[in-house]
Amino acid sequence: MLQPFFNEYNMTIGRDRFFDLLKRNKLLVRKRKRSVHTTNSKHHFRRYPNLVKDFTPLKAHEMWVADITYIPLKHRFAYLYLITDAYSRKIVGFHVSDDMKVSSAQNIYLGVVLIILGCTCGLGSMVSQVYSYLRTPTCRQKLTTQHCK
Repeated sequence: MLQPFFNEYNMTIGRDRFFDLLKRNKLLVRKRKRSVHTTNSKHHFRRYPNLVKDFTPLKAHEMWVADITYIPLKHRFAYLYLITDAYSRKIVGFHVSDDMKVSSAQNIYLGVVLIILGCTCGLGSMVSQVYSYLRTPTCRQKLTTQHCK
């Protein structure tokens, strides 16, 4: 677009110098910052200490990392809950929800625990039933023999 003008006046200018010239004369198009702030670190809720700060996992399923991210939709947001194995860095579970309720996070966590341990045993989807099963001797035995060596 400007090349004919530069050729007519025998001007040569490199890309970086050209952009510097535009910047000095405030002719660059500024990018708009469009961001949604979803993290509020200045809340009144309890902040828990980082218990795994100096821990390095040596095998799979020793430490999981959980994260929630939002997915912008046309008129609202959906929330993606992820559980990642810190050793293998593989996603071991995920859940998409319309809300950020604690129950959504609990459901995905407990579902992954049961799948990893093989403790399904015909449980329904009720969180209270899952909690009850995790307290049973059968599931505790599987926890200690399979994954807590």
